Amino acid sequence: MRRIPLLATTIISFGLTSIAQAQGQKIPEYKGTKQLMEGPYSNNLDAASYFQVGVKLYGRRDFPGAERAFRKALEFDPYMAMGRYLLANTYLQQGKNQLALEQYQIAIALDPTLSQAYYNLGIAFYKEGAPDSAIAAYRQALSFNPESADIYYNLGLALESQGNQEEAIEHYQATIRLDPDYGKAYYNM
Repeated sequence: MRRIPLLATTIISFGLTSIAQAQGQKIPEYKGTKQLMEGPYSNNLDAASYFQVGVKLYGRRDFPGAERAFRKALEFDPYMAMGRYLLANTYLQQGKNQLALEQYQIAIALDPTLSQAYYNLGIAFYKEGAPDSAIAAYRQALSFNPESADIYYNLGLALESQGNQEEAIEHYQATIRLDPDYGKAYYNM
C-alpha cells in the first residue's frame, strides 16, 4: 500500500529525466523521497532504496543483510537519522554494542527528537556495563515518552545495578502502574 508513492516517485523521476534529456534540458533534481517507514526522509533516491531494503531485511531478522543495506544507504545520505538509528539497532541485535552506541549518538545528534534512540542507547550502555550512562539515556527517553513501562523497567534495572534499590523499586512500581501485567517488574521488587 505504501510502496506506491516510492514507485510513483521513481517512475516520475525517471520520466522527467528522460524528457529533459530528450529536450536537451538540465535534469531536474528531485527533493524529498518519503520512506516506507513514517518520518524519515532523504533527498537521495539511492539512499531511500537501500534504506527500504534494510527495513525489509531487518523485519525478516536478517541483521547482517540489514546492516549492509543501511550502511550503503548512509553512503548516499550520511545525515539520515533514521538510517543511523536502524543501523544501530542492527548492531545491537548482533551484539556489536560499541558500534551501536556510536550510531545511536550520531542519530540523536542528527535528530534530538528521535526518542526511541535514547531508550536503545540506554540498553546499549547497560549491556556495555555503563549503568550511569544508561540511566541518563533512560531519563532522556522518559522525557519524550513518560507512559512507557519498558523505559521505567529498564531504568529500574540500571538503578538497581548501582545499588539504588529504593529508586529502582519506585520505577518498578511505575512500570506496574502503566502495565499491570508486567511480570518482571513484580519479580524485581
